[in-house]
Amino acid sequence: MNRRRIILVLFGLLDAYLLGRFALDISLPPLPRVGIIWWFWVIQSLRPFFLLSLGVSAFGLAMEKQWGLILTYVQVPFRVGYVLLSFGFLTLITVPLLGPGAYQPTLIAALVLEGLRLVVTVLLHARLVRDSA
Repeated sequence: MNRRRIILVLFGLLDAYLLGRFALDISLPPLPRVGIIWWFWVIQSLRPFFLLSLGVSAFGLAMEKQWGLILTYVQVPFRVGYVLLSFGFLTLITVPLLGPGAYQPTLIAALVLEGLRLVVTVLLHARLVRDSA
């Protein structure tokens, strides 16, 4: 296996893990009541579709498909907005070991790693396009 394939498979596994961890959250929110901000309901209504798209992107990345990379780009604002980060699992490790004070620094590290993942994805996408031309 070449390095690009290994990285894409790992990114796909991170997406599959994220989907598995939050699979029980795949449901539409109840219709908004009076006084609920409508755009908040719309954003929460998009969350199940985002979660389902994680499974699609996991498959696309593992198969080295260009649409899997493009779907990853589309997911970035939702990952940050919902704070469902590829490397968010690090909080599950550091907080029990280091205490609650480790949550914020670990979350910041997960956001930085998410940014690095985006940069690596862009570089891999450019190479994939160049190799297919």
